[in-house]
Amino acid sequence: MIDFYIKQHSNAPILIYPVSKRSFERYGINLDWLDYAVATFSMKNSDNGLFHIANKGAAFEINNDRHKISSEGKYVLKYQFTEEDTADVGRFRGEFKIDVLHPDHPMKLTIPTSGSISIMVTPAITKTTVV
Repeated sequence: MIDFYIKQHSNAPILIYPVSKRSFERYGINLDWLDYAVATFSMKNSDNGLFHIANKGAAFEINNDRHKISSEGKYVLKYQFTEEDTADVGRFRGEFKIDVLHPDHPMKLTIPTSGSISIMVTPAITKTTVV
């Protein structure tokens, strides 16, 4: 499990989760099928189990900065929070879904494959609005 912290009413930093090639191979996903993959992100409130974010679009990319993010992660999943996503302070659990839409081999994979991403939205002392 990884821990991710973001301030209330913020849209940065971007949540980046590395995914190894081995993860796909373990579940029988041919790497050529990833051309047909789309990713979404969901986040639940840890206290009440209610969805705070449900299946919003996420990025699924080849990791071109492997020394910085993770030497294991050939791929990365990314989610850009919005100010609305981080309006509520609290503890949340997040996960990505990868839908492989290959016509002959449709598949779904939840990342992380065990557990979840621990997300803390911490209080901010200021809020700005660009007009």
